[in-house]
Amino acid sequence: MYEYEKDTFAGLERYRVFHPGSGNSCTVIPGHGGHLQEVLLGGVSVIDGFETEEELEKNLKSKSALLFPFPNRLKERRYEHAGQHYQFPINNPATGNAIHGIGRRVDMTLHSIELGEEEADLHLRYEYTGDNPAYPFAFAFSLSYYFRADGRFDLSLGLHNFSNVPIPAGIGWHPYFKLGESVDALELKMPPVHQIQIDEYMIPTGAQSPYRTFQDFRPIGDTTLDNGFYLPEQGGRAEVMLRKGPQQLHYWQETGSGKYNFIQVYTPPSRKSLALEPMTCNIDAFNNGDGLQVLEPGQGVMGRCGFYLMQNG
Repeated sequence: MYEYEKDTFAGLERYRVFHPGSGNSCTVIPGHGGHLQEVLLGGVSVIDGFETEEELEKNLKSKSALLFPFPNRLKERRYEHAGQHYQFPINNPATGNAIHGIGRRVDMTLHSIELGEEEADLHLRYEYTGDNPAYPFAFAFSLSYYFRADGRFDLSLGLHNFSNVPIPAGIGWHPYFKLGESVDALELKMPPVHQIQIDEYMIPTGAQSPYRTFQDFRPIGDTTLDNGFYLPEQGGRAEVMLRKGPQQLHYWQETGSGKYNFIQVYTPPSRKSLALEPMTCNIDAFNNGDGLQVLEPGQGVMGRCGFYLMQNG
């Protein structure tokens, strides 16, 4: 039977859900963007979350951040919608862009925890009133974590238009995955992808090219990645794999109409982990329209992804 316990971290409520005897557990901080702080699969730590209160306060590297109403970067922080011009604050000074939207620190409400013999579901919600002039459109954002005793962990995100006008929207997630202490020691395998070509400010040029470096398992070594990729038709699901010895972490995301057809892959300076960021739209989609959804009142954009660990041999 799944169980949970509650404590505080950095003054915020923290929930740990676990399955006794299996080594499976997850730790979530709803009040900091539903932050997924830790996941253990069979006792193996696979998520690089905020380890200290100082890290959480500084929001270092946007660990496990929710990305809405746009993921990745917005060129020069500006966009136009329905004939009106809007701008977000510049929060990526190195490129002069806005990055990752507004979801990284929002106070989400834990709507429910459902515990069973073989499964645990956590449902969180955030309602936005449109009070930010950069994005004056009301919406509701939902986050659900699904944990299974066999070690499968899934995540569902959804943004629904609560305003009375059409709104532009894209969603994503910013997890860091790990096996051990260094990403350099891992092997990486990616599905068929096209690399999105970017300019000096990390904004797409409009060109793409096939990327085959990790089409088969290959050591990451000293490779530095901060690249966006388009996922061509994947039959509804694309999978990235990380391997270290007998341990093989499988990460997957939904693809298809309105789903996670883009992914950003990033090696942080610490090189402790690898960010695999599902996105329903391209970098700067509010301007280039690539994968962007314009939601009518009552409509939503949703995506699901997940991961599991295999022990070979």
